[in-house]
Amino acid sequence: MAAARAALLELVREDARPIYLLGESLGSGPASALARDESTHVAGVFLLTPFARLADVAAHHYPWVMVRLILRDRWDNVAALRDFRRPLAVFVAERDEMIPAKQADEIFESYAGPKRRWLQPGATHNTIDFRTGSPWWGEVSEFLREKRL
Repeated sequence: MAAARAALLELVREDARPIYLLGESLGSGPASALARDESTHVAGVFLLTPFARLADVAAHHYPWVMVRLILRDRWDNVAALRDFRRPLAVFVAERDEMIPAKQADEIFESYAGPKRRWLQPGATHNTIDFRTGSPWWGEVSEFLREKRL
């Protein structure tokens, strides 16, 4: 988090253009926390295959381990985004075996600001179509720019 915050603040000093955060998978935790902590500098957030709470994902994969007691970094994205009101784009892989789609849905449903959700049918956590020509890239970018306050 310290490195992410330092990078963001350096970018703020060097460039006046709007700053958008992208957090993919585990990176959705730091992106959401940074949006919470530095909201005045963040124009929008794009979460790709995010989780609602890291402890929920860990418990899903390791139900026999008391992960909530031993997990050091909590990364509660729902709580982190509770007061953030800038645009939020959420991308869901329909058959995500690492982070169940319901995790992203929980973030989306709880979010009170401008939001949009994309679902890639049949995609798993590691089979998302990331080609630069994929239409969703442009749609996400357009949404974030158009909804900027």
